[in-house]
Amino acid sequence: MDPPSDRSNRTSRTPIPRIFHHGVRMNSELARLLAEAGVSSRVGWQDVILVQNIAPVPPPAGCSGVGGWERGFNLVVLDRGTPAYFCKCRAAGDAALQRDTAMRIHLGQSPSRNLSVPTAQGAVSDRIAVQVSPFIRGSHYGRVVSKQSTTTYLETIRVILKGVGELCDFFEGGGLGQTGKATSIDLAAAARTSLELIAPLVPLDTLLFDAISATLRDAGAVLSRSQHGDLWWRNLLLTDDQVWAIDFEGFGLVQVPLYDDLTLLSSTLALRPGQHGGIVERLAASNAESSACRRILRSRAMWE
Repeated sequence: MDPPSDRSNRTSRTPIPRIFHHGVRMNSELARLLAEAGVSSRVGWQDVILVQNIAPVPPPAGCSGVGGWERGFNLVVLDRGTPAYFCKCRAAGDAALQRDTAMRIHLGQSPSRNLSVPTAQGAVSDRIAVQVSPFIRGSHYGRVVSKQSTTTYLETIRVILKGVGELCDFFEGGGLGQTGKATSIDLAAAARTSLELIAPLVPLDTLLFDAISATLRDAGAVLSRSQHGDLWWRNLLLTDDQVWAIDFEGFGLVQVPLYDDLTLLSSTLALRPGQHGGIVERLAASNAESSACRRILRSRAMWE
């Protein structure tokens, strides 16, 4: 289940707006696809909430060349007034939705007890594709992390990182790892494009930038390791007894070890009380929490 963005919290329970351009036929087509993906065929518009509308599917006349991730909408389907399913609708052929569904189907079989993956089913016509997942009642980790004690925060981080490591082991052991990729990664070469992109966005002191570049060069090549690729707090849900990961369209495409670790630590430290400065400054700070995060990284580096 992918929860709605912040702006969707303002969406009231209303029928789907005028995003369809083929009348009843389009409604019937979507209803059929939802039924094929596991939703009851008796669902009507009174049973759905539109939580995010990016752009119409299929595109209106004059926009037929525009498609992909920037086009589609998300629905919550109710069962007797209670959220039961989370549904994504995208243009047919959307590669991100196809990959996300395939990854969820596979990773949902993982024996990991630390990080859970919502199952998913998909269905597609010649114009639209849908993905249906169970609706999970949980909170984005970002809404919880600022209120956690230091001990609970660090333990949660350890659980998540151990869990994503287990998912990666399962992914690679199941034959779905990235074939044809090099078994080692030149860190300086892999980071070059990212550093060029981030330089104008996150001002780095010249000495700090040079130090990072030198460290990457000195590190040389390391063994490749599949990563989630987008492991920040918005893609993690906490329920009473489980941690859930979502958004798997990039899973396995990033192969740089500790990429997930640094993404998770930097995004959560930004929300922790008492933390100041940019990403590097927060992680390098001398306070007890940042020091503990660095110890986690060292431990993970040895383990990975």
